[in-house]
Amino acid sequence: MPPRPGKESSGFARLLPGKIWRLLGRCLVPNTLHHHLQWRADRLGQKLSLGEKIRLRFRLLIEPQPLTWLTWHELTHPVAIRIGTSDEYVFEQIFFDLEYKIDVPTPNTLLDAGANIGLASVWFANQFPKANIVAIEPDPSNFRVLEQNAAAYPQIHCLQVGLWHRNAMLERISEDAQPWAYRYQETAPVAETDSSAIESVGLDEVVNQYFDGKIDLLKMDIEGAEKEVLAVGGQWADRVQTAMIECHDRWVPGCEKAMAERFPPDEFDARQNGENTVFVRQVKSHPPADSGNQTFS
Repeated sequence: MPPRPGKESSGFARLLPGKIWRLLGRCLVPNTLHHHLQWRADRLGQKLSLGEKIRLRFRLLIEPQPLTWLTWHELTHPVAIRIGTSDEYVFEQIFFDLEYKIDVPTPNTLLDAGANIGLASVWFANQFPKANIVAIEPDPSNFRVLEQNAAAYPQIHCLQVGLWHRNAMLERISEDAQPWAYRYQETAPVAETDSSAIESVGLDEVVNQYFDGKIDLLKMDIEGAEKEVLAVGGQWADRVQTAMIECHDRWVPGCEKAMAERFPPDEFDARQNGENTVFVRQVKSHPPADSGNQTFS
């Protein structure tokens, strides 16, 4: 039936509802939330209810990076990530790409140096439920989420300190970086009273205090600080059985050299696992004790 005279819909009238809905959509579901919801549905197969979406939207009004909790089939407890940050990428690295899945002897002691929000520590806690895990993270915002993720795992002990080659105070030098790439440097003595400065510890101090001098598995992702830590070494270097190191030579030249010298090929077998180099201490066969002139046929 042809339209009645005077009732034709103009082009503007036909477009207006769509424009209004798109405008409302951008207001109600900003790009940050839209990206997260799409990622969550595509990668995890999880869709939030309308009520959960609304709650997240209102939290975005008062928090720039609100927390949301994710369930995953390999985890005994949900984990928290921050919407609009690199946390989604880190989640994919650990639980999809299996960056830390390695075939090594089951560790009793495990140090997660550069724990970020604790996703690697949670992975290790599920893979090695009897391991004593210490998670080190200097950044306050990362550490708050780390504590929440570790709360369900009594075997994870969280320390808000930086890992350095000596005891010192550190300051963040990458203010515009995503949370997974925060870097630190040692402060000048006059800056040690700065409330934003972070205390640092050496590896020997951590290993002796929490692991009784022996470390079965060392995971290190400390955004370039590994150069100083590995170059200086310490007693821990003779007591570590397996090390997983993510080297950042692109930011701090010399990291690769320090890593190669700390884990020489005549003592450690090396292999690459994603972005990490895995070093496993070789088992040395000892010659039989000298039995004098006795001979065997």
